[in-house]
Amino acid sequence: FSPEEGTPAAAMEDRVDTEEAERRAGLIMELQQQIMDEWNDSLVGKTLEVFVQGEEDGCCWGRSYADSPDIDGRIWLESDVPAGSFVQVRIERSEDGDLWGTPV
Repeated sequence: FSPEEGTPAAAMEDRVDTEEAERRAGLIMELQQQIMDEWNDSLVGKTLEVFVQGEEDGCCWGRSYADSPDIDGRIWLESDVPAGSFVQVRIERSEDGDLWGTPV
């Protein structure tokens, strides 16, 4: 819902208050987190092609075809793979929205 000027939503008079809107958004975020946790858990044991994008704290990280920057988690590799490389990664665990794996 976005009551921006010139949109049908802006003309709506019957709206919930900010507190209720924030409560509803929180419920949706909780549900989405459960969905993403289940999705990530389903990837454990599978091999994905990962585009390596960077390195942090001695681990490389990247994304698969299904991951969007700033929306989805990262795929972490405890390995030294140069940024810009594509590598096949066996997913070993899911943790806090991210996946961890080993190049194969």
